[in-house]
Amino acid sequence: MLDNGTHPPGMTLPRTAWVRLNFLRTGVGRFRSCLYKWGTASSAACECGAEEQTVDHIVLQCPIHRPPYGLHGLTVLDDATIEWLLNTCPEIQCDPWVAEPFSKWEAQVNVKNL
Repeated sequence: MLDNGTHPPGMTLPRTAWVRLNFLRTGVGRFRSCLYKWGTASSAACECGAEEQTVDHIVLQCPIHRPPYGLHGLTVLDDATIEWLLNTCPEIQCDPWVAEPFSKWEAQVNVKNL
């Protein structure tokens, strides 16, 4: 919750979109720059040809992955940006398990811990 008792924009989105939004907000996620730094990608380059695929590149510059209204859209969460988060946002921002309902993931974790 925010200091004024309200929720941050996007908190009511489906979990996958909420996680993607927070990856974009924090700059940490499955972006090629992070994957390269972690040793799980052979290059930090973006598909568009940019030398490094960072969150700033995706949000502000990328002709392939940029959200419809860039940073402003991610801040105010207009309809076009919500649609992008739900359907078009590249999978680089979302781990495969996030696409599953949280309760299913939680059940798998609990079974493994028995």
